[in-house]
Amino acid sequence: MIPISGNYIKDEKEVPFSAEIPSAWEELEAHQYATIVEIRSFSKADPYTMAMSLLTVLMGVDNYHILYYLPDEDKHSLVSLTNFIMDVQVPVKNFFPTLQLRKKKHFAPSEFLSELNFGEWCFAYQAWNYYTQFKDDKFLDELIAILYRQKSTDEHALDKVGDIREPFNENLISKNAKSVGNVHHRIKLAIYAWFTASINLQMSYRPTAFPVGTGENVDSESDQVPATIFSLFRELLGPKWGTTGVLRLENADFVLDGLEEMRIAFKESQKSITA
Repeated sequence: MIPISGNYIKDEKEVPFSAEIPSAWEELEAHQYATIVEIRSFSKADPYTMAMSLLTVLMGVDNYHILYYLPDEDKHSLVSLTNFIMDVQVPVKNFFPTLQLRKKKHFAPSEFLSELNFGEWCFAYQAWNYYTQFKDDKFLDELIAILYRQKSTDEHALDKVGDIREPFNENLISKNAKSVGNVHHRIKLAIYAWFTASINLQMSYRPTAFPVGTGENVDSESDQVPATIFSLFRELLGPKWGTTGVLRLENADFVLDGLEEMRIAFKESQKSITA
């Protein structure tokens, strides 16, 4: 938190003020974070208007009166407090680890997605990839429906599979996505921002494992058919990873590490052939 202080004029009287303002993503409250993510999504907004909107969110309800009474030149001097929002990457932090869907508590996986099996990971990645490219809320709702599930009825689920959520069932995605539609859009965008940060981290660890044509760098207006993560799934079926039923239950991190090693080995073998 960063302290600010000064004076403003109210009813022709000078009033001193002091406040502490978040100076890092981790210091934000959940709904501050969600609102900031939503504002950042307005890519065509005037930069100064966006900066003032972000500053208002950082100041919070309790300190809004300060901005209200400050003259424009003093407000402008505070705009730099918002720099971290544009200059620093969004952290791998889920500000909404639980959601109320159909009046029941639903739980997200851990922030680094370490307990996802490969089947769930593939469906989540594909929904994320489609939303990233096409910005269709249908895919955003599906992503959240995949990730957020009720607590397992098995009291020992955490010990058995490292996950307190009920088992993933791809046949329920469309049904569960309907209940996500009632979640406020800025909260959905906040969840998307967290998942994006986590996926980007996974990509940085395994640069050759992901199919070309996926993620945030895809041109949504291109005629090229995007690659799908399910092509990777089919590629892995066989002696090493087994059948569909076996592969889908393997830990996603374990499979992705294996895929990265396999791709690197293939590239090295190609080099030796052409040498």
